[in-house]
Amino acid sequence: MQTNLQFGDKFTAEAGVRYTRVETPIEFTDLVDPALPVTTAKSSVSDFMPSVTLRYNVTDDFHLRANYGETLRRPNFGDLNPNFTLVQDLTGVGYGSGTGGNPDLKSATGKNFDLTAEWYFAEDSAVYGTLFRREIDGLVVPFVQTLTIPGTGLNVDVFKVTRPVNASNGVLDGFEVGFVYFPSNLPGFLNGFGVQGSLTKLNSSQNIPAFDPAGNVIGEDTSEFFGVSDFSYNLTLAYDHYGVGARLSYVWRDDFIARNEARLFANPIGIWHKPESSLDLQLNYDFNEHFSVSFDAVNLTEDMEQSYYAFADAGGPDMFNFGNVVISRSFALGVRWKY
Repeated sequence: MQTNLQFGDKFTAEAGVRYTRVETPIEFTDLVDPALPVTTAKSSVSDFMPSVTLRYNVTDDFHLRANYGETLRRPNFGDLNPNFTLVQDLTGVGYGSGTGGNPDLKSATGKNFDLTAEWYFAEDSAVYGTLFRREIDGLVVPFVQTLTIPGTGLNVDVFKVTRPVNASNGVLDGFEVGFVYFPSNLPGFLNGFGVQGSLTKLNSSQNIPAFDPAGNVIGEDTSEFFGVSDFSYNLTLAYDHYGVGARLSYVWRDDFIARNEARLFANPIGIWHKPESSLDLQLNYDFNEHFSVSFDAVNLTEDMEQSYYAFADAGGPDMFNFGNVVISRSFALGVRWKY
């Protein structure tokens, strides 16, 4: 349900609420003993999620906007895998180790705050700045659980298994500035060229359970959000005219912590990724109002992604390399017919 409100000529508001229910039923075969009946699991999250947007037109060209909204974030599909990869007791400690997923994961819930200023300084051109904050409960993080798993054929039945659970809360805040600029006085075929870009700076923090060597929770550590860079930017050269649409985009993100390695001996240890970038091209041509063709090229420079271990005040990509991946270029050709 949503309603739109207006107060005078300058102030408008949108307010609403939605009810969302997410169910995740799972059926799976036990890989330790496939003869067992199919096992089922099910998790669900339901909530009323309000949203409010307030907009104030300071002038015809300069606007202020404030927004609050609540959202759900579903777990990654791979994290729902209910089976385990197990390693037997290699050191005589009385238990083995392992990794696995968790079919009981629930959706994380988020409260989102935004405050934006927008200046439309010319036709098809604007500059904006945004302050934002995200408060997220139920983040999925690795958790060590002591499980008894008989019939594995290994030398023990007790394992310290690292698996994802909804055991973390976190806050992410920062700002973004950006612009869109299409000059209106370019002559001839040059009319249609433009540029757009944005820059984002943020801080993030989430609590992570801490364990002793036996796998018992003894407190909590604080970490940055997994998979989130503190700094990123993008820049796009654009052209739209005579039925031609073209975008050459460059995206760059700072280094970031990807995850904690599975708990084996001295682990978990943070695995970081070096800064990553991609240069992409999009072309589109409309022959007429019915027929168009498109061409997309992703990662033209074939940049390499590198992950590495990082310790407090030591290490780095040159000393503790974890893995290197070259992401190949990809190309796509498309045709579209409308009638």
